[in-house]
Amino acid sequence: MSAPTETTPTIEVTDAARTALLEHLSRDPQSRYVRIHVGHG
Repeated sequence: MSAPTETTPTIEVTDAARTALLEHLSRDPQSRYVRIHVGHG
């Protein structure tokens, strides 16, 4: 079994961050990297 190429780190996501993330994904569904940057301000 091969390890997945894209690994999603476990991070704490606040409600505000999650809302911003959902808004971003609604505009840019292909931007998966945004998940990693959430929580870094």
